[in-house]
Amino acid sequence: MASQAQVLKGAVPISQLPRFGEMLAEADGDIDLVLAFSRGKQGRTQIRGSAQAAVGLICQKCLQPFRQILNCVINFEVVGSDVGYDQLEDAADAIVCDDKEISLTVLLEDELIMSVPMIPRHTVTQCPSNEYRRVDLELPVDEVKTTHRPFAGLAAAMKKKDNQES
Repeated sequence: MASQAQVLKGAVPISQLPRFGEMLAEADGDIDLVLAFSRGKQGRTQIRGSAQAAVGLICQKCLQPFRQILNCVINFEVVGSDVGYDQLEDAADAIVCDDKEISLTVLLEDELIMSVPMIPRHTVTQCPSNEYRRVDLELPVDEVKTTHRPFAGLAAAMKKKDNQES
């Protein structure tokens, strides 16, 4: 695929990615996928593209389901096990592969799992739990609060006591 600079476009059902599906509240829908294969400057296979999916998650703030769009950027370079990572081009991640074939399903599933938020939650305006948020109260401007200083007269009292003892 890389030698022919092929591009794959299509939809992958979430149901075909069991590890990713277990993380979701609803494992329905499709993942829109675009992958471009090419050869890099050093002759290594490069896989670049993107994946997008609207998934159902559980908000960890209110525990209600909600939908979120996950966008995943894919940028890999396939290397053999004897190649150092410092020789990679650009900002590509390495896929160490001794075989001639790579499972794109596993690759896609791993990237989607990493794109799921660690703590999924609604936006601030959409979360039902925000109805109960404490409103910060401001004191009226005309209400001036005086500062109480309990030791303000202490220095004068001690000086007076010293004068009486002398």
